[in-house]
Amino acid sequence: MKKLISIILAVMLALTVSVTVFATAEEATPDTPDFELQIKEAIVKKFFEGKDGFDVTTEDIYIFRSATLSDGGFYFSFWASGIATLDVFIEETIGDYYYYHNCGDEVYRYKDGEIIEIKDAYKVGLINDDILSELSTMEFGIEPINNVPNPTETLPVTQPQTVNTEATSATKVVSPSSAATIDTPVNVNSNGAVQTGQSNFAMLTLLIVMALAGAAAAFSKYAYRK
Repeated sequence: MKKLISIILAVMLALTVSVTVFATAEEATPDTPDFELQIKEAIVKKFFEGKDGFDVTTEDIYIFRSATLSDGGFYFSFWASGIATLDVFIEETIGDYYYYHNCGDEVYRYKDGEIIEIKDAYKVGLINDDILSELSTMEFGIEPINNVPNPTETLPVTQPQTVNTEATSATKVVSPSSAATIDTPVNVNSNGAVQTGQSNFAMLTLLIVMALAGAAAAFSKYAYRK
C-alpha cells in the first residue's frame, strides 16, 4: 500500500513539474507580470538589435497608448530614449479608415511573439476593418474616412513670394532708376521723355514764364512812352 501511495505521489509531482515548465514556456499575456518586458524585448530585437549606432535596451523603451483587442492582439506605440525621430506628420489610408501619426508614433500589433505595424498587418490579412473600427474608438489616430473631410488632401505648403507684374502702384516694386516713389504712377518712353504728371508741370511752368515775359515787355513799352 505504501508503495502504491509513493508511486501516485511521484506521478503527481512529475505532472506538476511538467505543467509548470509548459506554463513558463508559453507566451506571456497582458495579465501576466512579464508581458511588458516580453514586448520590450521583442521591440529591441526587431528594431535595434545588431544595428550599428543603436545601443538600446529594454530599459530605454517606453510603451504608450496600448490596448488588447478582440483578435487577441496587443496594439501599442512606443518610443526609445535617446533615439531621435524626424519631425514629420504622416497621413495615409488603410481600407476605409484614415491613419495619421507623427513619424516614430506608428501603431504596432503584437501577437504570438511578432511585431508588425498595423498598415502592414492589414495588407497581409492579419487584421481587418473590424479591428480598425475598434482602434478608431481609442486614441490611436484611426478614423473612418467618412468622418474626415478630404482625407487625402495634403497640408498647404507656403510658396516663395513672387512679384506681381500687374500690381497696383501702391504695391508694385519700382526700380532704383525711377525718380518717382511707389505711390506715384510712372510711365516713361524709350527715349526718356516723361508722359504723365511731370510733363504737365513743365508745360505749366513754360506758360507762366511766357506770361511773365509778355507782361515785362508790355511794362517796358509803357514806361518808354512816358
